[in-house]
Amino acid sequence: MANYYLLLTAHSTGRYDRFFCNDFLRECLTLIFKSVDLYEQGYFDCAFYFLRQSEELLNAMVLLCEDNNKINEWQAKKRFPMTKEIIDKLLKISDNYKQIENKISNFFLSLKATREKANKIIHKQGYDNFYIGRILFGGDRKSERNFFSCYFKQTIALLLIMYIVVDPLCLALIDDGIMAKIHFDPITDALDEELISKCLGSDNLKLIKECDFYKNFRNNFENNEKMNDYTFMVVREHHFSMENLDEIEKQKHLLNLPEKQMLAILQKEIKICVFIGFEGLMQYFTSIKGKNAKCGWSSAEYRPYFISIHKYNMSYENVYLSRVKLADDEYLLEHDEVLTQKEINFIESVCI
Repeated sequence: MANYYLLLTAHSTGRYDRFFCNDFLRECLTLIFKSVDLYEQGYFDCAFYFLRQSEELLNAMVLLCEDNNKINEWQAKKRFPMTKEIIDKLLKISDNYKQIENKISNFFLSLKATREKANKIIHKQGYDNFYIGRILFGGDRKSERNFFSCYFKQTIALLLIMYIVVDPLCLALIDDGIMAKIHFDPITDALDEELISKCLGSDNLKLIKECDFYKNFRNNFENNEKMNDYTFMVVREHHFSMENLDEIEKQKHLLNLPEKQMLAILQKEIKICVFIGFEGLMQYFTSIKGKNAKCGWSSAEYRPYFISIHKYNMSYENVYLSRVKLADDEYLLEHDEVLTQKEINFIESVCI
């Protein structure tokens, strides 16, 4: 289960108008994994209820995306539609949801059957769903555990589906046909392919890719130039391969201004190990293996260097930091050796 948790934590949308969805996704994630704790502790009915809650919350999330008038009602805790009513409404107002529901109807039918069976447990229908009944009569625990595992995976699958519904970019980022044609580094996290394999299924994902809404979204990038591996590493992974700067130069036009300036500095054989921006929140690494072997850092330790009266060759750990302006933002350059005046002059000419 811990492996599922690590995979699921990296799912958040970068869409400004749907940033609130990240709170819903995090809450669903919490419910899903709290359900495992509850089940292992013997609170079987509560465990199933947490999974159903997560499902309901995902439905509500998409409804709030599609019907902004509902947000105030939801926040004010006024009467809010129940699961069936929400699903019926989503089929009318959410084109993305409706198309996916039509394409993978078997998944949604299976989920519905699972939910209805879980409701019998949640609502204590049958003596075998009483705690006292379990003590007196026992029961098929293996079968129930398998059922819980099934609902657990289906809930995760629904989370992935609803993530696609609210932000199709998460799917495009793992689409081999266009992922290298997206010329920016998005805030949106890509879907995790291992989770898809374990919970949603690759066949269902193929069907989702056939939906018209996704095809139309995909077409926004289809005719873009495909980034080579080394340009892709710069744009999406923030890494410069020093041995392949010529390959990056060929697609220099696909880089943003700070990346172009970094490339120019590196092409001059100025040995920069890391470009550090936004007090450490944005970092570009190079394949130069520097002396600084620290694996962690905080904004607090960089802050003094961003406001220092000095700009170049400031001592930091066992290396040096120099402050420059790339485009409109200040960056720290981490380097092992003191920069020469000639190197400083060149950097300043690039950073004008």
